[in-house]
Amino acid sequence: MGRVSFLWIILCALVCGIISVWAAPAHAAVIHGADCHRGASLEATLNTVRADSKGWICRSGEWHTGEPAAWLKFDAPADPFSAQPTELFLRLAQIESIEIYSIKDGREIAYQSHSGAAIRPADNGPYVAVPLPGTGLKAETFYVRLVGANYAATGADARLIHSAATAGWPEHYTIIVGAIFGLVCAPLFLNLTLFPALQRSFMLYHAGMSLGMLMTLSAASGLATGMLGLDTYALVTLTEIGYVLIVALGGFFAATFLEQGAISPVVRRALKGSGLLALVIAGGIAAGIPPFSWLGRTIFLLAFFPICFASLAAMAQAVQRGSLWVRYQIAAWTPAIIVGLDMTATGLGLQAEPRWGVLAPFLAMGFEVVVTGIGVAHRLVLLRRERDDAQSEARILEKLSERDPMTGLYNRRALEDRIEALHKSGHDTFALLDLDEFKQVNDTAGHGVGDDVIRVAADVLQSDEHSLAIRLGGEEFMLVMKGGDAPDRAEQLRKAITLRVAREVDGLERLVTASMGLAVIPYSAVPNSSFEDLYALTDKLLYEAKESGRNRTVSQKLRAFRKRAQDRRSQSRASRAA
Repeated sequence: MGRVSFLWIILCALVCGIISVWAAPAHAAVIHGADCHRGASLEATLNTVRADSKGWICRSGEWHTGEPAAWLKFDAPADPFSAQPTELFLRLAQIESIEIYSIKDGREIAYQSHSGAAIRPADNGPYVAVPLPGTGLKAETFYVRLVGANYAATGADARLIHSAATAGWPEHYTIIVGAIFGLVCAPLFLNLTLFPALQRSFMLYHAGMSLGMLMTLSAASGLATGMLGLDTYALVTLTEIGYVLIVALGGFFAATFLEQGAISPVVRRALKGSGLLALVIAGGIAAGIPPFSWLGRTIFLLAFFPICFASLAAMAQAVQRGSLWVRYQIAAWTPAIIVGLDMTATGLGLQAEPRWGVLAPFLAMGFEVVVTGIGVAHRLVLLRRERDDAQSEARILEKLSERDPMTGLYNRRALEDRIEALHKSGHDTFALLDLDEFKQVNDTAGHGVGDDVIRVAADVLQSDEHSLAIRLGGEEFMLVMKGGDAPDRAEQLRKAITLRVAREVDGLERLVTASMGLAVIPYSAVPNSSFEDLYALTDKLLYEAKESGRNRTVSQKLRAFRKRAQDRRSQSRASRAA
């Protein structure tokens, strides 16, 4: 299984990497980011914000817009020989509208407004691209107005490009994301494949986390855009729901993956409760389900904090209690938590751009998949070993319950469970043997010698490879045999008991003989006969052998019988009752 999993991972990574590279366009050249930015009310016009010079923030790395609308200012290259910018691109986001003003010689020369539904997503990378108006007029400055952006820092990483090609990130980024996409496919496939056999809930939760990663990766790599044709709103929704699944199901995964005693019941409930909270609130906001859709993206980000704290508390407690599996959790989740806090700070407007870069979340996903995958594989190996050990133990116990402890022969219970199958398979000769006057052996030679006699008799009876020997109790045995010469073989075994016991058991004052009742009963003649029917018939024949002098066989070949004969023990009880 390990070798197959490894090959599957490599194959998925290569295939998805190739698809992503094939689908990715050439990377567009970036001129620069916004020179200044500011916030303003919805009523503020271009002339108003241009006239208010104090409201602009032109310091690099600082971002602050607490108003409904955000304004960006870009100065075009002063060099007349430099290529003019043609497009604006910025981080993938849901925006109600984007307005762009082109300025030359201090006056407006072009204007264009784009509704959120018309904003085109980039073909690769988590970006959107918007054409600039008046590009052929050699504009000197561009003002951009963003209205209704879903995150406070939307626009902080906006850039101008001077290529007509679709904006996006470098090709090697696409290769990396495609490879990570392939890595994530492996645990999704393996968890769903192995779950029916192992039935562990953490496998389903990890599969759900993997599904969330695939959703965010497909939106970021361009696969969802190129193959599914999703628009900007759909891509943002896909990305956000993916993050919700990763974080929310991560709580359920930790609660079920860690050992039973690794965390307290309170912490375990906190993991599940905070995961459910994130799933309902953040998921409702991302999917646009009322009333959650009215809460806004700030609440969306804050909904992840409880599960973050619960996860940290669970890992700390599990470390203190010596958990084995928490080591995988700490190693896998530490980069993800750091990157997640960085993304949250950017989304809340506490910083202009993520400190760890746009690729960091996807690298953290890849790292989490590898480390957690190793942990899950380790856990599954141990679970499978435990299951195999339990099954082996169950088989041993089953064998013990079906075996006579003294002789190792099958007991009556084992025969009752198998009698019909044996009869159908051609075992149509049934012989019931009883050691003659065995009580005298125990009385004169002792029970130890009597036990030796039983063991030797059992050894003789199980020497025939085409028969099944059963100890029914005490000195009574049954043979279930197949073959046309079965009656002759049974008789040879009966006589061999006397010879072997005399040769191998010391302390006996007389020969030990055996009596036998034997019946040949073809299955076609009497199908579906029960053990009780077969036993009663052979017991009757054995009784006749005993009554006629012992040390002999009474046999019968039956074509059919209508009613089960009454065994001799029942007859004796009936006689005593009378």
